[in-house]
Amino acid sequence: MGATKPERVQFENPPLVEAVCEFRFAEIGVQPVLVSGRYYERVKEEYPEIEVRQGLGVQAGGQQLTMATEQLTVFRNPSAKRLVQVGLGMLAVNQLRPYSNYQTFRAEIERRLVDYREIALPKKLTRLALRYINHIAVADQKNGTAPIQIGFKIPSSLPGKPDPYLLRLEFPYQGGRDRLILITTKVPGPQGGAAVVLDMDYVLVKPDQVENEKLMEWVDTAHDAIENVFHASVTKEALAGFKPVRAERRKA
Repeated sequence: MGATKPERVQFENPPLVEAVCEFRFAEIGVQPVLVSGRYYERVKEEYPEIEVRQGLGVQAGGQQLTMATEQLTVFRNPSAKRLVQVGLGMLAVNQLRPYSNYQTFRAEIERRLVDYREIALPKKLTRLALRYINHIAVADQKNGTAPIQIGFKIPSSLPGKPDPYLLRLEFPYQGGRDRLILITTKVPGPQGGAAVVLDMDYVLVKPDQVENEKLMEWVDTAHDAIENVFHASVTKEALAGFKPVRAERRKA
């Protein structure tokens, strides 16, 4: 299953709350204790704040996957609402709200990946994922009008719509090389209202099929698929509420 390249649309009021691109490698070519300090020296002008936190990582042992605690060093740019997370064989670039556009986010991913490669000398990609998390306000909570076109088929014997709910869907892409994990649920919205989460996580399932020199090309493919799914999933009324920016206005 593939995706045609969508027409890029920018919004004045996008529903995106976070975008993240994550790389994981089987090993690195330097001592792990050296990576965070060297990385900070490289990015401290743009990411002056630093903290250490514990996170969860996935470890592969043959066919068995296990969860393990890992130490992450987080570099933060508070003015641009950006984070870079560095762990053992792991790099993640996070953009929080406000999100400007994909070109800006992509350039930041590429810069931070270059830094990590030069400092950590990573080997053998084991995971690559691009994830976009949106919170879309429910305009008419009284009538429960959904802002997305993905949901349940509820039998008449059940007493109305589920609340709360969690729906997870997975779709294969690129002949099974990639997979899109789509999750939707309901969360509290602004001013006491409600919002629907549209969480799209595009994952490289077979990392041996993407060459190291083409990782950013894969990120472009992942973004095109996510953008297609976003526009196919959100209602026209909700899209209009995000205030699309016309091409001629962007050029002005």
